[in-house]
Order: sequence, then C-alpha cells, then structure tokens
Amino acid sequence: MDIRFPEGDQAPIPGQDSPAASEQERPAAGWWLPAVSHSVSDARHRIAEVLRHWGQPDDRVETAALCASELVSNAVRFSDAKSVWCEALRAEGRIRIHVWNQNTARHPETPQVPAPGGGESACAAELPEGGRGLLIVSTIADDWGSRTCSAGCLVWADV
Repeated sequence: MDIRFPEGDQAPIPGQDSPAASEQERPAAGWWLPAVSHSVSDARHRIAEVLRHWGQPDDRVETAALCASELVSNAVRFSDAKSVWCEALRAEGRIRIHVWNQNTARHPETPQVPAPGGGESACAAELPEGGRGLLIVSTIADDWGSRTCSAGCLVWADV
C-alpha cells in the first residue's frame, strides 16, 4: 500500500496509522505519536525497526533514526498539537523521513549552518543546547526541508 502524504491543506487522519511494514517491498510505514517527549524515542526505534526490515545498511538506519528523533523532538517542542505523524518512505535509492504536526503555532527557524572551514556562520558551540536539532539534520541528511500550510507543518529529511 502506498501512503500519500498531505498536499496543500490536507493532513493524515489521526487514528489511521499506515499498515506495519510486513513485506520487504512495502514503500512506506508511518504512525501517529502523542506529542510528548517520550515519543521521540518511540519514533527513533520504530524508524530503525522498519529500515532494518527493509534491509537498509546500518549507517543509513542510524542516520534516519537520528533525523526522525530530531524532527519529532522539534514537532513536540514547537507545536501545541496533540499528536505528530512520523513516516518513512522508500523511493529511488533513498529514504525520506516525514514528520507532520497539525498546528502552526510555532515553528523553529532554519538553522544557520556552519560554513566548511569556519567562515562567518555560527558554530554549533555558539548555539543554545536546545536549538541544535535542525542543525544536526542539515549536517547528516542528504537533503531536508519544510513547508507550512493552514493544516500544520511538514518537515522532511532524505538519507
């Protein structure tokens, strides 16, 4: 079964998780998680389990799990939504992690990523400890981005 992620103002329906990845060919797996801090660990473990089931290499599993935990952490921290959607999609030799929250109350700003070799950008040591999640994602993911609409905020990372 192919999961279609929301376009425009449509969002996944709470309570309707995607089916568990029971076949290695399944292209997607996703879950609604309560918007609470312990969901960060839950997302990390679920993403790792699915990617291992899909036969992904250990380094990709760990990178995707870390991206998922950072994105879910931001969704929990910067929204007053009651739940967040976390999803792994497999396509064209990559894995895309989606995290969606149904609230547009607050969203983190795009991090200023340090320039290679120093440069004038802020370095990680100068950032507040609680503000490094998207910096981590921007460093370890092949690509990432976000979009907002009246239904919430979607943040994604490709690994």
